[in-house]
This record gives sequence, C-alpha cells and structure tokens, in this order.
Amino acid sequence: MSRLFWVAVGVGGTLYAQRKGREMAARYSPPVVAARTAQNVQAQAEDLLGRLTAGLRGFTDDLHAGSQARETELRRSAARAAADDHPTTDLRTPRRSAGTPGTSVPLDEF
Repeated sequence: MSRLFWVAVGVGGTLYAQRKGREMAARYSPPVVAARTAQNVQAQAEDLLGRLTAGLRGFTDDLHAGSQARETELRRSAARAAADDHPTTDLRTPRRSAGTPGTSVPLDEF
C-alpha cells in the first residue's frame, strides 16, 4: 500500500510539472514574447509622445505669454514716448540755408 501511495504521488507530481511546463512554454514562446514586447514598446512610445506634447504645449504657452507681455511693455513705452515727445524743431518750417549756393559748407554744420 505504501508503494502505491508513492507511485500516485510521483504520477501526480509529474502531471503537475508537465502542466506548469506547458504553460511556461506557451507564455514564453516567441510569438507571445514578441506581442508582449510590442505592446510594451507601444505603451512607452505613447507615454513619451504624451509627455513631449505636454512639454511642447507648455513651452509654446510660455513663449506666447512672454511675447504678449513684451508687446504690452513696448506699446506702453511707445505711448509714453509719444505723449512725452515734444520736438525741439518744427519740421513744417523750412530750414535755414547753410550758405549761399555755390559756396562750400563744412559737413559738421548739418
């Protein structure tokens, strides 16, 4: 009876090992490993693309905000300069002649 028990334990252990071995062989067969690897690569690529897109969007938003701030600053500066600008000479009056025609005039007088 003792021998029969150990034969049954051996047969049961063998069947269990065969079943687990087949499952492992199926899990690590080349087509399954290739498919799993492709899924992982695709998921990582989508994650990377998402992060790059978010970074680029943040960069362009910052760039746009900075350009708007600079444009506002330039507009205020131009408006301030236009309000404070009092020309020293009136451009509508003709300039005085530097000399009589035909005479030489030094360049530093202009």
